[in-house]
Amino acid sequence: MAFFLGFKTFDPKTGRVRDTPFQPLSKIMRRARLVLSNRTSEQIISVAHSMNWAFEEYERNERYMQQLETISNLEHMDDTNQISDYDREKFFKYEIDGHPRNGNKRVFKEEMIHELEINSPRSWQGIGLLRACITDWDDIGGDDFPNGRPDEFFAVLSLWLIEYAIYRLNGSKVIAYQFTHDNYEVHDYTKKRFLEMTDAGNSIIEAMESICESERLQKEDVLHSNYKKQEESRQQAEQKKRSMKSEKLNIERHRKTNEAKNDVLSEWSKAPSDFPSAEKAGLHFYEWLKDQGRDFEPRTITGWIRLHAKELGIKFR
Repeated sequence: MAFFLGFKTFDPKTGRVRDTPFQPLSKIMRRARLVLSNRTSEQIISVAHSMNWAFEEYERNERYMQQLETISNLEHMDDTNQISDYDREKFFKYEIDGHPRNGNKRVFKEEMIHELEINSPRSWQGIGLLRACITDWDDIGGDDFPNGRPDEFFAVLSLWLIEYAIYRLNGSKVIAYQFTHDNYEVHDYTKKRFLEMTDAGNSIIEAMESICESERLQKEDVLHSNYKKQEESRQQAEQKKRSMKSEKLNIERHRKTNEAKNDVLSEWSKAPSDFPSAEKAGLHFYEWLKDQGRDFEPRTITGWIRLHAKELGIKFR
């Protein structure tokens, strides 16, 4: 991962860059700033420091896990006699000092950890580190970078890499908040040291990859947001459709109930004295409606008749 300058040499919102010798530099910068248009320089600097801390923690843990794996592999090679006498002497010692006796086990020499072949942190790209850290940490930005989005983090990383590229192009000279060329004239970059140009070029390539990832995530977020809105609209339409269907069913049910009620009360009114009680009348008209294919609870029918009799002032015997 490129050395983190902490934006001490380049303001992430207002710093200027030249397109020589790498023409895409200013375009990458503008694209990153567009993603971060609602953020301040202070917020960008703050989240960059948080990201750097997260990267260091991740790299430290990765080195530790790789050390354990390498030691485990060496121990297996020792147990199976797949290791040279030189390496066995170099990396292992007996648990108890002295010569082996009665199954005395060899153990790895902790002081030889620095001799293990472990990937250098510089071989781990920032894009891969950021993907891993976004997964491991819920909120890399913290309170100083509220509601931070993954696309914003990748845009910040892109600006970070731009700063490092310019730093290398400038001969690794740090000048507060701007980079200058001698007498503001463009150097003959072909005469620069190969390592500086290579570092700068690699950093710019990674900055391009990072802003492309940022824009991809931004588009993905828009697509997800649009899909969510469409899904909400679809569900609302379905709910409305179900409500209308339910309303129609209720209207139909009430219509049939009202028709049955009117028919029962009309028949009962023809000879109310034939029924000594509302309950007797309810049972009679329950069977009467059932014969017509209309099924209602007897107590419902009884309630119609009792209420109607009360309105008419009719008392049952």
